[in-house]
Amino acid sequence: MNLDRSADLLTEYKTHTGAFVFHCHKLTHEDHGMMELLRICDPAEEDCDTLCDGAPCGWDTCAPGDTDCERAVALTTCLVDPDNCPEAIVRCAPCMGDDMTCPPSAYCADEPGLDGVSRCVPGCRGDADCADLEACVDGECRPAPCAPPCMPGTRCVHGRCE
Repeated sequence: MNLDRSADLLTEYKTHTGAFVFHCHKLTHEDHGMMELLRICDPAEEDCDTLCDGAPCGWDTCAPGDTDCERAVALTTCLVDPDNCPEAIVRCAPCMGDDMTCPPSAYCADEPGLDGVSRCVPGCRGDADCADLEACVDGECRPAPCAPPCMPGTRCVHGRCE
């Protein structure tokens, strides 16, 4: 069995509104999670934004800190626009080693995903999450050159000569 696998689906509903069950007709699949209650909103008849905790609803809108959702959006965007895949690659990378490291300009999520794997998140929480010639500014790694240039025997690290 492949109980540890998941799939994301994009669908469009043009004529049906209201709640209904979306499910697989194979009973063993349905029993193992291939069943979901969906609520389809008609914006002409109701304020659909109230369905998403008062925020605008959308396939590409995630709750703050929901790294599983953010990874799914990045992957879907990558499928639709293959030139826009670097974020998806970072978000799919597992945190590596005992110190749970990630590539430069990324950090390890605070919590493992729904599949139990701790993955990387683009951005930074501190200079250590950035490449040596960058510094963490407002959650993003930005170039941080040393000015004036560093003296012989030292090197520029996060905008400081060391």
